Amino acid sequence: MGYLIELSFSLKNISDLDILKSNIVANAKKNNCSFYFEDFDFNKTFDCVYNFTFPDNEKNLISFIRFINTINKTKIDMIGYEDGVIYASKKYLNMMNKTKAMDYINNKKYNSFKINNPNIYRALKN
Repeated sequence: MGYLIELSFSLKNISDLDILKSNIVANAKKNNCSFYFEDFDFNKTFDCVYNFTFPDNEKNLISFIRFINTINKTKIDMIGYEDGVIYASKKYLNMMNKTKAMDYINNKKYNSFKINNPNIYRALKN
């Protein structure tokens, strides 16, 4: 199955939206993204949300994370592997099932993300 990464950015105050979207998708494809889709959240915020699936290759995922970190106002909301959540933002935690969110928070307390996925952790923090 591989890695799943969800990212979002606000549609407000974005000039050249099409260029931004095409750059993100092009970089995902360059890093061997196997599937992606675009969605929009108009409930509370006006966000564009992308979900990308990468094969079982941590290097491609890390390269994509580093690229996303260079784009202002683009946030990584979630990173998952198989059926588990490796990383979840506060925004994503609020949308999650409460039981799953508590499991994630408990795992985070024991640094399981940092211990089990040190390279991804470093890429997120840089």
